[in-house]
Amino acid sequence: YYVRFRSADWGCFEAMQTGSGWVPSSNALLLFELSFYNDFPWLALSLSTGDDTNNLLRSRLFESIRQRPDLFRLKTTSLTDDWAILHEEKDYILDDSDYGPGWDDGTTRTKIEAWVKNFAENEFPAMNKVIVDCLREYEADQNGG
Repeated sequence: YYVRFRSADWGCFEAMQTGSGWVPSSNALLLFELSFYNDFPWLALSLSTGDDTNNLLRSRLFESIRQRPDLFRLKTTSLTDDWAILHEEKDYILDDSDYGPGWDDGTTRTKIEAWVKNFAENEFPAMNKVIVDCLREYEADQNGG
């Protein structure tokens, strides 16, 4: 139902391993999710629940993202102890017509590849920078400076 991924840049931040609620093999705090809702794929950036030690980071990530409506489409309007959707695409990646002949002739695959390429080249780098900058600031504050 989900294909989850994260930036390799987030792996060097220990605080990003304080999440909970994913499958048992993941303790990520933040993941992109390519999900299939009603058989139509769409992308979201989800902030997991966690323990008390990461509430400050969760709040900082939420605020950093909230301040950038040019990059992120927040679904969650306020941060609680629950899951938060920090970004969701406004449209599905595919539509009804993509499941017809386009599925068999490769047109749908080409459409998905073009969407992924566009996201990776034009949206993700700026989103990633906001998140990495927030993580660096958080880590510096935790280390006293």
